[in-house]
Amino acid sequence: MATIMIVAIFISTLVSTSPEAGATRIVPIGFGTTAQSRLN
Repeated sequence: MATIMIVAIFISTLVSTSPEAGATRIVPIGFGTTAQSRLN
């Protein structure tokens, strides 16, 4: 559970270096919370 969240945060920080940071950062975080709630 925690691993998915860490990966999602890591991906979001990687993506934040790209020009489309604002739009793309929401996707990994949203996916991370969805996967976490699904596991819980």
